[in-house]
Amino acid sequence: MKKLAPYLRKLLYVLGLILLIVFLIVLNGKHAGEPVQEVNIEIDVPAELQLITQERIQELISIWYPGGLVGMTISDLDLNEIEKKLELEAAVKQADVSVQLNGRVDIEIDQRLPLVRMFKSGGYSFYMDDEGEKIPANGLNPARVPVATEMDHDTLIKKVYTLSTYVHENEFMEALTEQIFVSKQGDLTIIPKIHHHQIIVGDTLDLEDKFNRLQMFYKDGLKNLGWDKYKSINLKFKDQVVCN
Repeated sequence: MKKLAPYLRKLLYVLGLILLIVFLIVLNGKHAGEPVQEVNIEIDVPAELQLITQERIQELISIWYPGGLVGMTISDLDLNEIEKKLELEAAVKQADVSVQLNGRVDIEIDQRLPLVRMFKSGGYSFYMDDEGEKIPANGLNPARVPVATEMDHDTLIKKVYTLSTYVHENEFMEALTEQIFVSKQGDLTIIPKIHHHQIIVGDTLDLEDKFNRLQMFYKDGLKNLGWDKYKSINLKFKDQVVCN
C-alpha cells in the first residue's frame, strides 16, 4: 500500500486537473452564450493629458457595432478585432480588451503621452509624444501641454521637441512652461504661465544647467526684486542669468 500511495496521489492530482479543465470548458461555453452587461473603459493618463476620451471610444464602438456592445452575445465579440481597430487611432499606443465572468467588457487604453502641441503657419497642428511620434491634433481632445508656434521646418521641430522633453522631465519647468517658440534670432524661448516675461533658452545645450540657474534666480533674485521687473531672462550665456 505504501508503494501505491504516491501513484494514487498522482492519479488523484491528474483526475482533479481533468475535472477542473472540464469545469472551465463548460463554464466558458455557458459564459460565451451570455450577453454583455456593461462596458468599462480605462485610459492610462491623467485627464489633462487625455487625447482620446471615454466618450470618443464609446462613439467609435457605436459606429463599429450599431447599438453598442451591451446586450450583444459574448461569443459574437471579436476582441482582437476591437483591439486592432482601436489601435488604428493615432493617439492609441495599445489597446487591451477582455471579458469578465460577470459579463463586463473591459477596455484598457495605453495612450501615447503628449509632450508638446506644435502649430504650423497654416493652422495645422499636431502633438509629439514621449517617443517622438507625431499625432495629428484634428478630432482629439485638447491636452494641457506647452504650445509651439510656426513649426514649419524640421530643424525647428527637432529643437522644440528636445526642449519639450527636458521640460517634461523637470517638474519645475513643466509647471512653469506655457508656450515655446523660436525667435527671429533662432533662440528657443519659453513663455511662462504666470509671469510677464520671456525666458531665452538659446540652443539645446546644457539645458539642465540652464533650468537650474533659472530656478535659483527665481528663488533668490526675483523673489526680492519683483516678478514683473524684467521683460526677458536670458540663459544663453554660461554661468550667467542676463536680464533686461
